[in-house]
Amino acid sequence: MLNKELLYKMRKVSMYKKLTVGTEEFYINNETKFNDVLAKICGCSTRTIYRWLSDNDVSPNRANIEALNEYFGADFNSSYSYDYVKEDQEKMEINYIAKNAINETYKTIINYLNAGNIEEEDFYKLINELESHQLSIPNTIYEKIESFIKQEIEPLTYNYQEEFANTFDKNLGSYDANGSFKINDEEALLKILFRYCEIIHKVKIKFFAFSNSYLKFLITD
Repeated sequence: MLNKELLYKMRKVSMYKKLTVGTEEFYINNETKFNDVLAKICGCSTRTIYRWLSDNDVSPNRANIEALNEYFGADFNSSYSYDYVKEDQEKMEINYIAKNAINETYKTIINYLNAGNIEEEDFYKLINELESHQLSIPNTIYEKIESFIKQEIEPLTYNYQEEFANTFDKNLGSYDANGSFKINDEEALLKILFRYCEIIHKVKIKFFAFSNSYLKFLITD
């Protein structure tokens, strides 16, 4: 069955953003537009999406769930119960200091992704800030945060050419003799900036999904 709660959160963080599915771009400014994106991802009609969200007896099939998982980098299969996460966290004696440190860590990562500055110096500042909270956060939670950063955020800095490959489009510019990418014109620059922001936004969506799984009961918006 579909994890509707997580889907609603994805809609919230995608609002007033552009999402790309295949070769089509969608500007999300209302619920209908977001449902259009879901329909495109799953290869079904918008009417079907409405039925999934409004009728508890109607659910997407495995292929639909997998398509959503792949696009958003989340787990929309409601057989994964967040109650178990809550239960595990409640078993930990998480005090005020730990909760505060988790909140600060969450805000630090969100601010980093919002700023879009991924130079090595900026990444070091992020890591130093997170490490300053390490002793206050339970190891099991800190290790999950650390793992997410290593898998999703660190490559933005240290694997830049691959992560942002579509910004080095030959139709938008070319490499000179020194190996620098020269942008064709202002229009090309705008396209590159859009693609750059879109890539970082997808990582941000993944972080919201991660937070919904592991930090949901410990953070405050």
